[in-house]
Amino acid sequence: MRSEIGKEVRKTFNRKLAERFPQFLEQETFGALRGGLLYGWQGCPQVNCFIYLQMSQKMYQDCFMVELSCSSGEFPIHKVAFDPADVAGGAVRFRLPELYRNEWGVRARRVPWWWIGPEVRPQEVTGHAAARIGREGQLKSSPDLQIPIAEALRDVEPQVDDAISRIERFGIPFFRDFTEKRLPS
Repeated sequence: MRSEIGKEVRKTFNRKLAERFPQFLEQETFGALRGGLLYGWQGCPQVNCFIYLQMSQKMYQDCFMVELSCSSGEFPIHKVAFDPADVAGGAVRFRLPELYRNEWGVRARRVPWWWIGPEVRPQEVTGHAAARIGREGQLKSSPDLQIPIAEALRDVEPQVDDAISRIERFGIPFFRDFTEKRLPS
């Protein structure tokens, strides 16, 4: 993700998450989580709940993902983000869209990310680069695959709003159910 857009996504997400879910406090990121934002909340004495805002590491992809996780301790960084039902050792980690797979699962195999501007696929980047080089090996100018920064910045808030609303509709009920199942009877 281009840095100017990433900065705006993080700022907007941080503000909106704090407004809507003040129980989730920002945590220090570490290792593979750097560049994103991590939030934690103790859902019950036995369970910590986490929201992780992951930014695309590819400069040609202005997109982000939201991951949810629960554990009895710290963020389960070594657990692969897979499926909400894949609980091992009391921990789970998955991408938020897995909770509403019925909306997108029929159309795609890949979990959808939140895009700032149009989606840019790796094969488009390769084709774009080949077209720019031409037969003579000379670099030619061509239109960029990404929309201009100023235009992209206008897309940040609606995408973050969508992510926050999906956390509310799908993520918070998941956290509630997960913690209730771990409370002593």
